[in-house]
Amino acid sequence: MQILASLCLLFFVASVTASGARLLWVGRRTRRAPEILLGAGSLLVATISLPLSVASGFGGDVGDVHVPLWVFSEALTQIGIVCLYAFTQQVFRPHAAWARAVIAIAALLLAICLAGAGRGLATAAPDTISVVATGKWLLVCHFVYAGAFVWSAVEGFQHYRSARRRVALGLADPVVTNRFLLFAIYGLASTGISFANAAAVVLERNISTSLVVMLPAAVLAPIAAGAMFLAILSPAWYAERIRSQRRAAPI
Repeated sequence: MQILASLCLLFFVASVTASGARLLWVGRRTRRAPEILLGAGSLLVATISLPLSVASGFGGDVGDVHVPLWVFSEALTQIGIVCLYAFTQQVFRPHAAWARAVIAIAALLLAICLAGAGRGLATAAPDTISVVATGKWLLVCHFVYAGAFVWSAVEGFQHYRSARRRVALGLADPVVTNRFLLFAIYGLASTGISFANAAAVVLERNISTSLVVMLPAAVLAPIAAGAMFLAILSPAWYAERIRSQRRAAPI
């Protein structure tokens, strides 16, 4: 199971990396914030910080963890998560003051929790399990991480339902409408992975080897990766399939 989960995570990292790089390339040309935010957030969370966290040894005993490397990797994760919050705000709630407040609160909570988790690791006994040493600080981090994906999923589903009605009237592109659904699926699957990590912290398990994390990752990581890939790097055959389904639908 651990090997299968690792392969699924590699597929996830590869797909998100390709999508994130594409978004940054587009954002560089268009100077549009949503593409830059989603691209940067995706690359920071999946491509850069995840491998660094694994390399730090976090999950086992504190004595085996390279604490500065883990803190650095977690800081990059948090910057990426804030980018994802900002992406959702820019795309779905650009004029809502409460949405901007959500981003600020999430950034503040993450910074406080990282400081607390880092201090816990630095002062714990070497034979302490690292998730125990970080205490509730890391647990709060994972809930804030999940919040970014929950928000994306809720907004995606809501806008998908609304856009479907416009597609039926010929007022919206079915491929663009389908992207709302894909982003919602991506957010939902990523939420499940975040909650699995939170469960491992609560149960004081090694998050790098425990089935509490590995089993959900083996199922949800390919779903998240596939949804992101189809949304950002949609192949011609997929777009044509979505459009043909619309043409075949009864009016």
